[in-house]
Amino acid sequence: MTSSQDAAAAIAFFEACNDPAILHQVIGEIALRARAMIAKELRRDVDRELPGPAELEPAAPASSQQALAAMRAVVDLAVLQAIAVAVGRRIEEVEIAAAAEFSPGTRVSVPMRVGFPRSGDTAPGTVESARASMRVVLEGGGVWEGPPSLVRSLGVAP
Repeated sequence: MTSSQDAAAAIAFFEACNDPAILHQVIGEIALRARAMIAKELRRDVDRELPGPAELEPAAPASSQQALAAMRAVVDLAVLQAIAVAVGRRIEEVEIAAAAEFSPGTRVSVPMRVGFPRSGDTAPGTVESARASMRVVLEGGGVWEGPPSLVRSLGVAP
């Protein structure tokens, strides 16, 4: 396969991926790499217009390992942007689906550190609003905001 075909197969994998930890990890890696690529391009020619996302032919999904390897092997900013767009859309879909499981008043547990994978201390609270980003009023005082995929239900408040 060519690098474009590998990238298209990676996109197909990410578009079907339901694991928010993988998706958030990938978008984080892409952000760092894209920032470096853009800085390099601008050092070469400040007036140069940066490319938009590449348009790739659809492909069969890669495996998880193949998709990650293909994403990490990309050296073309336009191709990296195409992967970023697909991953970003999928993150939004996954987080909206996760938010649909919670309604205001639902008792939940949230991680004190917002990040993927979910780890560390947790705190109980009550859902105030559930959208692509959750807002939870903590029982000990304060407010937690973060992705719905990090929230775990404890039941409905009395």
